[in-house]
Amino acid sequence: MRYTPALGAFLLATSAHGSAPFVESDTAKWLPGFQCRGGKYGLRLPSSYVGLTKLAQLQQERLEMIEQDAGYTVTRKDLHFPGLVIGVAVPSSSPNRYLVSGAAISQMRWKSLAPFRPGQTVQQVQKLLGKSAADDSGLKASYGSETSDVSFKVSEGRVVEVIYQCYTG
Repeated sequence: MRYTPALGAFLLATSAHGSAPFVESDTAKWLPGFQCRGGKYGLRLPSSYVGLTKLAQLQQERLEMIEQDAGYTVTRKDLHFPGLVIGVAVPSSSPNRYLVSGAAISQMRWKSLAPFRPGQTVQQVQKLLGKSAADDSGLKASYGSETSDVSFKVSEGRVVEVIYQCYTG
């Protein structure tokens, strides 16, 4: 997991409950086949940036940073929808393409975007994660690969927020 101050700010801003959804965990568990986008555990998002912005009414589009490099720029921003915040990196060379830098899902209405969602029980998530989560009764660990992961904010045995952290380079 690659934690940066910008990611910390993103995660703090995405919390629907007034506190940072990312809890620094000493435990990161390998999840075979994990990808932040696509695959068995990843986000299921539109392929185009325009499609992404039309998921629902966009409440806010917040510019985080513009990076310049060798004749092109990458614009990093957070897209705020009701119950969903998605961090993206958009290259000037392909403005309708994007990379996901993170996402926080705090409402069930987004159940089609990921296999994990608010309202699921800890046991349901453990079953989806398989052996990696067998001994994590509170879902306190993060699950993923060397560069990206998913973690959970849990209250009273149910997921209240799903947090994806994704490497964009």
